[in-house]
Amino acid sequence: MVRREQMDTFAKRTAFLTVFLLLVFGLIIVRLFNLQVIKGGQSKALAEDQHSIYRKISPTRGEIKLTDKYSLETLPIATNIEKFLVFIVPEEIEDSQDAAEKLASILSLEVDEILPKMSNMERKYVPLKRQISEEEENNISKAQIPGVYFDTETVRIYPQGDLLSQTVGFIGYRTDFKEGLYGLERYFEKVHAGRQ
Repeated sequence: MVRREQMDTFAKRTAFLTVFLLLVFGLIIVRLFNLQVIKGGQSKALAEDQHSIYRKISPTRGEIKLTDKYSLETLPIATNIEKFLVFIVPEEIEDSQDAAEKLASILSLEVDEILPKMSNMERKYVPLKRQISEEEENNISKAQIPGVYFDTETVRIYPQGDLLSQTVGFIGYRTDFKEGLYGLERYFEKVHAGRQ
């Protein structure tokens, strides 16, 4: 008799658990149907907005300074500043011709130079011009062209002009990244460039 009551209790619990799991599974199916079928377009747009642009981030290049031996004041010979660059996401551009004409007039570029960059829909990051001025940035912002964005980049400057320029050297693109090409910039490349 006790054994029979235990079996009935077990059967009731099993039935309750089965019904509960079926309800949870049913709710999950309804939710998935809602997200994928009913709101599929909206969900896809949200997912695409969350994609980030992947690119290799370069470390900030070290500075070169002179020190006055009497006052211990430092004088920067080579240092870094942040400048803007303008880039496009081709698939977000609604009217390529109109966007290219507006950008060409603001950035002092040719329309024929910009249009081919807008045609590659698979790329998510197409730089148009580096080191743009504040005026160019403001004019592009006012134009509100869909698919056109700004990014910052580190630019090497030599605040003292020609002072020790042949010794300090310069940097430039040898591969995809800037590196020291001459003088101290090249000699201390591993120290100045940092780790990637």
